[in-house]
Amino acid sequence: MAATPASLISYLLPNIMAAAGIIFFLMILGGGFMMVKNAGGSPSAQDTAKARSAITMGIIGFLLVVSAYFILQIVQALTGVNFIITPIF
Repeated sequence: MAATPASLISYLLPNIMAAAGIIFFLMILGGGFMMVKNAGGSPSAQDTAKARSAITMGIIGFLLVVSAYFILQIVQALTGVNFIITPIF
């Protein structure tokens, strides 16, 4: 198979989406852990804001990845170009 930019993108895109999903899951998990930790002691406003920000950014990132996937599916349906090929790993 020739290594064209299109084929490279087709192989990397699913892996990037999977990695982004894992990162956003870890952000939500870390933010939740910080919230629970702050509930036990005397929480400062800054620590609670950092935890809430991590959860918010994790949710926004997840929504961006999911919406990008669905946009690619719409483009694929309209043009017939297959962007999503089986992941490398």
